[in-house]
Amino acid sequence: MTKWPPALRSSQSHLKLSLLAHNAGPSGAPSFFLKVIVMQRKLVWSFLTLSCAAVIVACTAPDPGGSTTTGSVTTSSTGQTTASNTTGSTTATTGNTTGDIELTSNAETTDDSSSEETTAREPECDANGENCVCIQLATWGGLGTFGAVPGADGQDAVVAWLNSNSTGEAEYFPTKPAINAEYLRNYDVIVIQNLELWPAFTAEEKAAFEAWVRAGGGVIALNGYSAQANEMANVNDLLAFSGMSFVPASDTANETQRATKLGVCQDCYGSAVPQGGWSTTHPIGLDMKQVGAFHGRAVMGGTLVAQEFGATLGATAELDKGHVFFFHDEWVTYNSQWTGVGLPTNCTVAAMSGPNGECLLEHPTEQYTIPQFWYNSICWAAGNPTCFVIEDDTIIIL
Repeated sequence: MTKWPPALRSSQSHLKLSLLAHNAGPSGAPSFFLKVIVMQRKLVWSFLTLSCAAVIVACTAPDPGGSTTTGSVTTSSTGQTTASNTTGSTTATTGNTTGDIELTSNAETTDDSSSEETTAREPECDANGENCVCIQLATWGGLGTFGAVPGADGQDAVVAWLNSNSTGEAEYFPTKPAINAEYLRNYDVIVIQNLELWPAFTAEEKAAFEAWVRAGGGVIALNGYSAQANEMANVNDLLAFSGMSFVPASDTANETQRATKLGVCQDCYGSAVPQGGWSTTHPIGLDMKQVGAFHGRAVMGGTLVAQEFGATLGATAELDKGHVFFFHDEWVTYNSQWTGVGLPTNCTVAAMSGPNGECLLEHPTEQYTIPQFWYNSICWAAGNPTCFVIEDDTIIIL
């Protein structure tokens, strides 16, 4: 378990997420699970410290005190990871439920008419002021298997960034858990990945999930994991109440669009297409440039977050106290899109940037803002809790 070097510790609590190697799949490539560890930092350090609230208003996170501690995550024989910190006291109940939904954090949720207000959530700590957690996350479904090097484009770059810059706690569920009020009350945000192989959701599960969202739960749904036209069927069914859906058989950021946009510089990004078109008024679109995408699924409905290639690529809905974000593609999880590892051409080098250097700096590390994407998305989905803090001098705040 990674611990903060003394030089990086400060007086605030923060969120730490990671995708850790789990079990090797049939191809020998490891799968990953999302892990978030909460720690307390003691000494002042020189990096930029950001909280979700800093995007909108100036704020400080409460200091729970105590020594540097970490949460823990274990893996069961079924492949489910289990985190040790589970407490909560805020209860929010809505109609159309299968039970009361009790959120995990001591949160004051925001009015659904404003996405810019912050949630006055305090980290939850044990009796000794240790093992503090700001946001509980779960990630559902299969992980991506394509990327710049299909089957070998790892997904631990996001992990390295989050491990080094933030804290928290989460669990990964590659197979479908029992979805009910008791299960859902453990989480603040659920990241939905590839649910193509999951069994269909029952009416009771869908009702419980909707109630959890409306009580303040956050969802980040990704797509584009499979060439199958029905890959989004389970996601669309579960999130139908949001008024949004992934469009079956749509194909965003494809080869034709890559050739049109990049011309002779296509190899600089592997098979990915640099995707922009971000809304400058939506919190998720703030200070975004581009991210890599390839064969995603267009989004229908919701409030626009990103639009390019003649399609809506990202959209959101606020439902009572909850937040749902649909994003068309999964390439934001691949190492090559964070670091350039595995790309056929390194266009940060003049000699590899075209006959006249026309492709120089056409490279993910120069043109993409993937850390900003994940920071903005998690903050928005969680309701901008003041205790969610990330240190990264590449992230821009107002």
